[in-house]
Amino acid sequence: MTAFFRGLACPFRGVGFFLRQRTLWPWAAAAFVVHLVLLALFVALFWTYGGDLVEAFNPDGAYGWVRATLRWILTATFALLGLFLCVLLGNLFASPFLDAMTERALTLLGEPLPPPRSLGRIIGRALVNQTLKLLIFGGLQAALLLLLATPAAPVHPFLSGFLSVLFLGYEYLDYPLDARGLSVP
Repeated sequence: MTAFFRGLACPFRGVGFFLRQRTLWPWAAAAFVVHLVLLALFVALFWTYGGDLVEAFNPDGAYGWVRATLRWILTATFALLGLFLCVLLGNLFASPFLDAMTERALTLLGEPLPPPRSLGRIIGRALVNQTLKLLIFGGLQAALLLLLATPAAPVHPFLSGFLSVLFLGYEYLDYPLDARGLSVP
């Protein structure tokens, strides 16, 4: 049981380590700015073209209440898909900064540095890893959709949410694992 609580404390120890190591802050800030710029771009595009996109998928001959309901559903769907795309692209574009931050953190922890890589290799690795993670996540989520056709359908939202949380953690665990020579699968 004590191992469980030590594991539960790891995120807090990691945040404490990060806050004490000011040399890591510029790399984290750069990755944050990349995500923020992409989010601002997405919000601007959605604000400008979102209404037209929703109307393109809304049927013309439907009742007013059907069109209004579809408008809300389509707006939420496109917003969530756009945010998902923002996170994927943000992680891809921020990967050089996150890799550099990981290397410095490993150095501060006394671990050997990974061999240096070129920017092209870092971006190529990020593309491959993001694609693999997305395929694995999508495949597992698609398999969970099969639960909806069984009497176990009520557990689908919980399992799907749990899988999403696991993959969110894995999204950023990929950097130190890659620095240690472990691939995505």
